[in-house]
Amino acid sequence: MANQPKTYSSRSNCIAGARNDLAKTGIERAEVDVHFTLAKDETTGTWSWALVPPTPTPTAAAPMRGEPGKTAVLIAMLKEGATVSQIMAKTGWLPHTTRAALTMLKKHRGITVTSAKPEKGAERVYQIA
Repeated sequence: MANQPKTYSSRSNCIAGARNDLAKTGIERAEVDVHFTLAKDETTGTWSWALVPPTPTPTAAAPMRGEPGKTAVLIAMLKEGATVSQIMAKTGWLPHTTRAALTMLKKHRGITVTSAKPEKGAERVYQIA
């Protein structure tokens, strides 16, 4: 019987057998997204495995979402100047998340954000420098 799948007595042996068989083919896990599924034959109590085809990765030319992400909204708001409460209302973030996003712009994107208090007792206004 050609192409008869190998069977194993336990689930752990089946996993080890699948990994060994894949290693013999020269497939490296780091090079290719390799996944396999296990199946148990209830009548014989044996296990077998089969390769699962990799899921396609989105290409760079994939269309963008219908509405901009929250970081894009934040950057657009900061171009005109915005307070923490305005940013919170627009994005739905909590105060600590809003302040962290302002810090993230500087650390990860290199965008300098300045802040100023227009008058005593007024809320601080943040703006892209």
